[in-house]
Amino acid sequence: MANEQLTILTSAQRGAGTVNVDFTLAYARGLTLVVDVTAVEGDTHTLDVKLQYHDTTSDGYVDITGAAIAQRTAIGTSVLTVYPGITAAANTKVDLPCGGRLRCVATVGGTGTPKVTYSIGALIHA
Repeated sequence: MANEQLTILTSAQRGAGTVNVDFTLAYARGLTLVVDVTAVEGDTHTLDVKLQYHDTTSDGYVDITGAAIAQRTAIGTSVLTVYPGITAAANTKVDLPCGGRLRCVATVGGTGTPKVTYSIGALIHA
């Protein structure tokens, strides 16, 4: 199986609040998440993005330890890779397999009616 690309959220301006996007990686070992911020508005503006996995016992979602980008407060791109055997690094690399039912959680915050234009994509690693 070759690596595939997945669009999690298309580029759009989003105001304060949280967007949850569920997706399934049936035969993947890991993924590289790409968060691209292209515009910001408001007195202060933040974007937090993290990954969660689905726990079948509780039927809820649980944070994947370390699988969160550093908070974005300006235009730019953040990359987070979750894959077994890589050398872990804060907010950029997590040494875990990453497959099954997942959720991407993106939260815009700040003051003065914050708005952030961003997209989230992923490269799925077979």
